[in-house]
Order: sequence, then structure tokens, then C-alpha cells
Amino acid sequence: MQFRQPGMRIGYAQKKRATVLLSVVGIGLASVGLAPAASAGGTSSSVYGCYTQWWNTAWAQKCSSGSPSQPGIYLSTAYCKAGFDQIVQRHRYPGESETFNGNDCSIKVTGGKIEHSWN
Repeated sequence: MQFRQPGMRIGYAQKKRATVLLSVVGIGLASVGLAPAASAGGTSSSVYGCYTQWWNTAWAQKCSSGSPSQPGIYLSTAYCKAGFDQIVQRHRYPGESETFNGNDCSIKVTGGKIEHSWN
């Protein structure tokens, strides 16, 4: 490898190689920053019109408009990767379709379910 002495001019070929090298390195670094974030989500089966929905680390207990069709306790569970599962338990009356957000999972939600009881 030759080092440039002060006052020496860099040749065109050397400049071109340096520019190409820096461009390739710059594209590589830029692509790391532009990588799309992984997003995963899903929806549980429905019980009387209510269900558990999740995406990435967040999740919620939801009911379709006009649901639930039956009163009772609705228990939603989000399964957290590498952590404690999260739970939302709400007593609902027919037609009460308010959304209840659960506590976020620290890494991601891997699935969920909803259950109903009459108590």
C-alpha cells in the first residue's frame, strides 16, 4: 500500500476506487437503517362477538359493534414471548363494545385467546 506524500496528487483511478468503496459502504450502512420493522399480529376466535387482538407488543380486548350478545365475564389473555402472559378481565353487558387495552409485552405477543364465564 502506498501512502500519499504531502503535495502529491491523487490519480483519477485512485479517486474512482475510493469513491466506489465509500459508496458501497454507505449503501450497506443505509440499508441497515432502512430495514423494515417486523410486524406480527392476529385475532383470536370470537366469543359472543368479543375477541382478543394483538400486534407486535401491544394487544387489546375488543367487541364488534353491538356485542357482546351475552352478559358475563370476558377474560382475554395475551401470550408474551420471554415474559409473563398478560390478562384483561372485564364484566360486560350486551352491547358494551368498549375496547380495553392490555399491558404491553416486553418483546412481542405470540398469540392470544378470549374466554367467557357467566359469573
